[in-house]
Amino acid sequence: MTDQQAYDLVASELQSGQLKPGIWAKSLAESTGNENLAKSIYIKSRAEEILSIDRAEQSRIAREKQEEQAKIAKERRSAATQHVIRTTRIWTAFGFGLIFAVLTASCAIGSIAAIAVSGFSREGLGGFFIGILFAGVCGYLTYDCMKKL
Repeated sequence: MTDQQAYDLVASELQSGQLKPGIWAKSLAESTGNENLAKSIYIKSRAEEILSIDRAEQSRIAREKQEEQAKIAKERRSAATQHVIRTTRIWTAFGFGLIFAVLTASCAIGSIAAIAVSGFSREGLGGFFIGILFAGVCGYLTYDCMKKL
């Protein structure tokens, strides 16, 4: 609000007779009863009060705007951090899943090789079942990693 607007508002108060009682009483006291001087003091005091109130309101609005911008910036930083965490988890799960998938295939191939080399003997079947067991464990770990994607 400009000085001119504040003085216009005070002038309309004077014309309508809607004076602020406290400011008017103070103005009369300072003017020692001289009504013209009291009006002059009232106009100046009331205009200063209006401008002070306006400055306080503008300051409050600016502070709220600054707080809102800080909140938005914090939310953006938090979202970016969450994105990095999510991406890291996905790639980690994918990497471990890929490793376990390779181990699963290796165990399955090893199981078949154990039968092929030793036949259906005790050693061949033992190697086959151990390979299948490891393949199952690695297969489950692969599944567990991939479901997190």
